[in-house]
Amino acid sequence: MQNQRTRRAHGPSRLTSCRSRNPRAEAPKADASAESRLPARSLDRLYASLGTAALAVAGCTATDPTGSPVAEALLAPPLAGRALELTEKSVTLQDGSELRYERGVLQVPVRRGVADSASLPLEFYRFFGPEEGAGPPILRIMGGPGWTGAGERVENPGWAEFYVLPFTAAADLVVLGQRGFGASGALECDRPEPLTLEEALSSRRRQELHVAALEACRQAQEDDGVEIEGFSVLEMAADTVEVGAALGYEKFQLLASSFGSHVSMAVLRLYPNRVAQATFNALEGPDHTFDMPSGKWAALERISASARSAEGATGPSPLQSFRRLVERSRSEPVKVELLLEGEDWEDLLAGESRREVTLELGPDDLTSLPFLGSTTFSFRWPRWYAALEDVANGSLEEEAEELLWRWTHPRSEAPAALQLDCGSGLTAERRQRIADDPASRWLRADDKLEDCISWGSPDLGDTFRSGFETAVPVVLIHGDHDSATPIDNALELLPSFSDHHFVWVAGGSHGALVEAFDVPEFVTALQTWLRSGDRSELPELLQVPLPF
Repeated sequence: MQNQRTRRAHGPSRLTSCRSRNPRAEAPKADASAESRLPARSLDRLYASLGTAALAVAGCTATDPTGSPVAEALLAPPLAGRALELTEKSVTLQDGSELRYERGVLQVPVRRGVADSASLPLEFYRFFGPEEGAGPPILRIMGGPGWTGAGERVENPGWAEFYVLPFTAAADLVVLGQRGFGASGALECDRPEPLTLEEALSSRRRQELHVAALEACRQAQEDDGVEIEGFSVLEMAADTVEVGAALGYEKFQLLASSFGSHVSMAVLRLYPNRVAQATFNALEGPDHTFDMPSGKWAALERISASARSAEGATGPSPLQSFRRLVERSRSEPVKVELLLEGEDWEDLLAGESRREVTLELGPDDLTSLPFLGSTTFSFRWPRWYAALEDVANGSLEEEAEELLWRWTHPRSEAPAALQLDCGSGLTAERRQRIADDPASRWLRADDKLEDCISWGSPDLGDTFRSGFETAVPVVLIHGDHDSATPIDNALELLPSFSDHHFVWVAGGSHGALVEAFDVPEFVTALQTWLRSGDRSELPELLQVPLPF
């Protein structure tokens, strides 16, 4: 028997017939309970014939292996030239052995249910698990939106050992790309021109130019004939099922983090009979695209408390000092004197060798200081805490200069990311909760809430965002120091999973799943779950090492 490192992958191929491993028969009727919860607004064409059309890849149809009703792929019409391309590849591991794997590209419709819709290439990578005793194939959906694919990452030293081998010890691992990014039909907009210093120092002018850039980006997509409505979570859910079917997987399990869990919950809702089990880290539920400021602030307080405990600090918390600074700035902006000089600024100094500028920072500016966005993963926390102490002590020059640089050099927006996040949106109830959240006074809410108004994305509707429930067995993993998707998300979602095991990762960041790999017993227990569905060895509380 060949092991997972030497097993031969398939060469380049086209999917032109139905294989015995591929469950393809007449399409079943849609799951009535799932259909009743589907959005009725803005998706009429997408769902017009749900349950009457089949997953079609080169003329083959898909069905659920149990014969149970299931909402099959969203009206995927046969497309001329639609094919599955598999290319054998290999990488040398750090121990000198060779890992063979496949790069796959499946042509998928941009908009299912639209007969003349274009197609796009969906890239994925398949790594083989054990020949015997393997669990259901693992479909890995990464976070974002914005994951550009495994691509060159596979060649990075240690990447496969850390992100692949722990999972292929249990089953095949398929790492999916995301439509609209990287090799999977990337959408791009021109980078905005740099702002003058005068424009950058005017908040009103910055906002005007930002809105204009968003509108120009959207118009550019339409002028290029991009079917922008096709970049939705529902289409991504169908992509997931189609890749599994094309690879011959009758059933699979999901492994997803952050935005990937958001997509995976749509898979569970639409295709419950295709999913054997699921593992989610850093949960983002159907109505969690925009996070509660209080949940993020609570995570920052835990990180700060961990840092203070490690250094034996006493006295006022710098996080509370920062909060008071933000509150004071409402009545009197904080003034920061900057001296701009050197090659980093020469293009904006209009021939001057140096220039002194004064930034007046109000609450919106202070809550946009760059250090606040550096707490996603634990390895960044020491730098964050050091910057927090500086800002709390009144040393704002470094952060203020970086903020000004970002103002003068706005980045281009990712059209697919805007479309995906704005399309998922949020309920009116959650929008009001965010507006009423006391922490929003000292922690800025997501700017994309305002961007969505300018972008004008079709909304998937409240039916998409509410009423989610599933009986599929799941393991939920969430860190209580996660400032990107607060652990409150997971606690809110627990009643939606009737068959769950929750692992609270004390000290875990947004990457709590991989941080938990530092605990060998956890890795063994997770592999047991992935291979056999046995959760009995998984802990309910797991403490991970902190970087302080």
